[in-house]
Amino acid sequence: MTTVATLSLQERMFTVYAAYGRAMMAAHSLERRLAALLVTRAADRRSSKEIFHAEQAEIDHLTLGPLIKRFISEFQPEERLVEELDNMLYFRNDLTHRISDLVLRAAQQEQWEARVLTELTDITEYFRETREMLEPYAAKWFAKYAVSEHELLTKALAMYPGIKRGS
Repeated sequence: MTTVATLSLQERMFTVYAAYGRAMMAAHSLERRLAALLVTRAADRRSSKEIFHAEQAEIDHLTLGPLIKRFISEFQPEERLVEELDNMLYFRNDLTHRISDLVLRAAQQEQWEARVLTELTDITEYFRETREMLEPYAAKWFAKYAVSEHELLTKALAMYPGIKRGS
């Protein structure tokens, strides 16, 4: 069985960078889900194509903090989800602004890579779990309009040919 300790320095660093990338992608996935939910709310307002595109562009440029604030304002989620979203903002900021410091401090200790990998794996799971908490909001919207996510995308592309597809 291969452990982090048996890997070369380059392999250990690649593993840490891969875990960091996976955690950031999980954070981005949560961010995109929030944006998608806000865009569905904008679509519900049945405004003109120009107003919808302007609102979509505005939402697409929001960072996680403002997305969370706007989601809370528009959807009034239960307190547990509000707390989890607040935690995710903390973890995303930690990943974005302090991860290199974490790696540098940890690198002074033996087997630091394993500890950092464990923390990054945990953070990745936190983002995934919180994103799953948003699914009832999407499901409610899909049920309201008796449409699947795929059908919605097909209809949106037909109605608004210039619409941007999220990740």
